Amino acid sequence: MPLMEIKYRIGIMPGPWPAGPAGASFLWELTDLCERSAIDSIWFSERLSSP
Repeated sequence: MPLMEIKYRIGIMPGPWPAGPAGASFLWELTDLCERSAIDSIWFSERLSSP
């Protein structure tokens, strides 16, 4: 059987999100961190809030 190349992709889901302008700043910092590292994607739940 021939060998197959397997790729692993890593995604993260950020935890509690800061409110207001700090949230936008956090998103850009997180995006920059992902671009500089091996993190492939950022996952966001379709739920905006939890009870």
